[in-house]
Parts: sequence; C-alpha cells; structure tokens
Amino acid sequence: MLISNKESPTATIVVYGSNGLVGKAVCTEALRIGYDVIGLGRTKNNACTKSIEIDFLNYDHLAEITHDLIEEHNIAAAFVFCHRSRVASNLSEAEALLQATAIDIYPYLALKEELNKTKRKGSLNVVTVTSNAAFRYAPDVNFDYHVTKHAQIAASIGLASVSSSLDIYSNIVSFGEVVDNSKQEHDPYHRQLFNTMRRCSSSRPVPTIGNVATATIMLCKASSIGICGQTFVIDSGLSSITQESIVRLLSR
Repeated sequence: MLISNKESPTATIVVYGSNGLVGKAVCTEALRIGYDVIGLGRTKNNACTKSIEIDFLNYDHLAEITHDLIEEHNIAAAFVFCHRSRVASNLSEAEALLQATAIDIYPYLALKEELNKTKRKGSLNVVTVTSNAAFRYAPDVNFDYHVTKHAQIAASIGLASVSSSLDIYSNIVSFGEVVDNSKQEHDPYHRQLFNTMRRCSSSRPVPTIGNVATATIMLCKASSIGICGQTFVIDSGLSSITQESIVRLLSR
C-alpha cells in the first residue's frame, strides 16, 4: 500500500505511458497537487512514487500488474491511459496495424477483465488522453494511427459499461496541436504553425501540454460529480469555428 507521511493514505493514480511527453506532464501535475503516482512505461519515470517498466505487448504481465493494482492496493482514484503505440519499422502495414492495436488496447482489456472479477466496492475513474485524430480525420497523418485512436475511444467508453462491483466513470481528453511548454523555443515549422492557429482562434493562446495535464487530473475526480462518457476537447475553441471562417482567416 502506498502511504505518504500524512496521517491518512494519499490518493493514487495509475498512469500508462508515464515516460512519454504527455504522460510525464500528467505525472508531474498529479504529484504537484499531492497524488501518489504509479507510472507504467517502456522505461521508468523515477519522478513517480512507483515506476514499473513494462512491454505493452506482454499481455500476461499487464494482466498480472493490473490484478495487483486492483486487489493488493487501495483502489486508485483513477487509471489514466496516455500511452501510444510504437512499432518496428520493418513490419508490413498489416503487421504494424495489428501490433499497434495490441499495444494501445491491451491495457484496457487487462483492466476490463480485472473489473469483471473484483469484489471490491467503491468507484474508479478512467481517463483516456488521446489526440483528436480519434474524432477528426487528418489526411496527412498515418492511417493506422487513426484506427488505433478510434479503438482506444471505443475501449474507454466500453469500460464505463462493464459488469463490476466498482462504479466506473470513464471520460476522454482529446487534444489537437499543443505547445510543448517544456521547450524554451520551438523550431521554425512549429512557430509558423502556432502563429497560424492563433489567427484562427480569436487570438487565444494555443493550448499547452500543461493544459492537457490539468484537464486530465480534473477528470480523476469525475466520480465526485457524476461525469461519465464525456469528451473534453482541449483546442482553445478552434474546433468550434466554422470551416468557412477558417478559410477566410487564412486567406487574409
């Protein structure tokens, strides 16, 4: 059991992909506001309270870890999925898609199976952090990426409906292009891209990875206000602007 120096146990969140760009930001924000963080990643994030190195293609190991997280610890406040697939470059398109789907979906399946079996009571929040490629098609982005992002959304929504003694609240944070606020300066391509985006969003700043992390941590308490099955879009309102307006703005 993860216990802090306080008189009562600190709430814990589990972060998948804890050493990726977004995962690190989520872990940092969670630790900042007082959560214990169990990080799962291809490599360890030593800033976490506990860090577990894992191969996301090893389903048996995932299932074992998930069992331990549910049955051997206090129920975590939330499971946060912000991992993404990374496959070998020498695979055929079909092989790459199958492997990417397995990497992206196995953690959900392992959690689903454990939720079906557990007899524990309480509530569990699930937060899926994913790009808006799951909702809007980008022709210049890899086809397989869109497929696996859609699969993650389906898995996330499905978790809210599994038969379990726990009450599951599953929600999604969807983001588009975001500023990496860990960088002092961006390359010329990204500077031009961000300037163009600002022209289309009424001069509001382009969202940062920190904004994504903040929204994610907010949803780690979704059960306290009954939020479930919702998608929270982090894009400074850009997706609410009409296509015609965007074209006119960019033509000026």
